[in-house]
Amino acid sequence: MASVLRLSLLLLLFDTSPRGTPRDVDPVGKAAITLPDGCVIVAAGGNGLRAAEIYDPRRNRWEPAGELAEPRLYHLMVRLGNGRILVVSGHDGTYKNSTEAFDPRTRKWTTVAPMKFGRAGHDAVLLADGRVFVAGGYRNDFDNTAEIYDPVKDTWTEAATMAEARSMLSMTALRDGRVLVSGGYKNSQMASCEIFDPRTGAWTATGSMKTGRYGHSSFTLRDGTALVFGGNGGGESAAERFDPRTGLWRDAAVPPGAIGQGHAALVLRDGRIFACAGGQSRVAMIYDPAGDKWTRVADMPNAHEYGVIALTGDGRVLVAGGRQGKSADLYDPKSGTWSAAGEMKEPHKTQ
Repeated sequence: MASVLRLSLLLLLFDTSPRGTPRDVDPVGKAAITLPDGCVIVAAGGNGLRAAEIYDPRRNRWEPAGELAEPRLYHLMVRLGNGRILVVSGHDGTYKNSTEAFDPRTRKWTTVAPMKFGRAGHDAVLLADGRVFVAGGYRNDFDNTAEIYDPVKDTWTEAATMAEARSMLSMTALRDGRVLVSGGYKNSQMASCEIFDPRTGAWTATGSMKTGRYGHSSFTLRDGTALVFGGNGGGESAAERFDPRTGLWRDAAVPPGAIGQGHAALVLRDGRIFACAGGQSRVAMIYDPAGDKWTRVADMPNAHEYGVIALTGDGRVLVAGGRQGKSADLYDPKSGTWSAAGEMKEPHKTQ
């Protein structure tokens, strides 16, 4: 009987069955992610900072959400299929191989299996089968390793290494289940790209971007192409689209302003891309893939360099924190207006 109970508890803890979060809400974020109930959790993101907070858009207020076991910056947050939030690696004096999980139902944090290698400047995607794929970054040197987390078994497994080590890369899951890795930094900005196929476990080279960049954003669009824009190293004012059928890149429309250091971006519920410029800028813009057109929208009330970003359950955009402080702003794509979202208790940021 005791063994049956233990098995039941394990199945509940690592259950990956889908919950209520819409499929069009990105399951990966930097220091912030949408919860299944439409609230947003922000965790750590500061030197020595372990605190987590939840923003409730229905009440327009912030609530405490406990503390992580370890402080961390440069970490990623992944919403698993069961609604639990996985916090992946990061840095706070050391490169952390530790990972933690938050259960929105109990609002408790637990330590889960550690990665093989601690890292910062890495990226992650949620694979179609519910596993988490992590690659690249920096850990005393530029890194080409990759790992896969299985939430059912609570195990990390080393995957094949990339052809090139790269930090501050960007990854996006393609419609066919493969993973596109673009750009990054290794002594200089990189234009090269690689594709990982989780079915074969192999990497293949693909076409290089026209512009090298790092710290950029990439998203898979509804037509199956991938959009890359912003970052550092020359790509601040350029965007490109990748066709996975041909492996080739083409220029996309030029953004109405530079999207540079510390910018933030996400996919809106209608498939358009929202981006805020980064740095000290308050500029915000939206990309429409159907018309290949960027439109500048109302400026943010506050600048949020290296701030956190996430979509609320009602489709609004929460941009908060960063190097400028604790302020939080909400953008409504329907009305094109900003409103205040209160103030966080801590100045959370992505790096």
